[in-house]
Amino acid sequence: MINGSLPVRFCEKFSSRIGEKYVVHTKDYKWENGINYIPVYMVPFL
Repeated sequence: MINGSLPVRFCEKFSSRIGEKYVVHTKDYKWENGINYIPVYMVPFL
């Protein structure tokens, strides 16, 4: 991840416009700070 606080700051700023939060990355699935970090191979299931 480029910067761990960047997704959190983005979500705080635009919280009224965001429902579910997803970040697509190359590692295993994890859920942290209300954000779903999903691996690339799970994108078709969104």
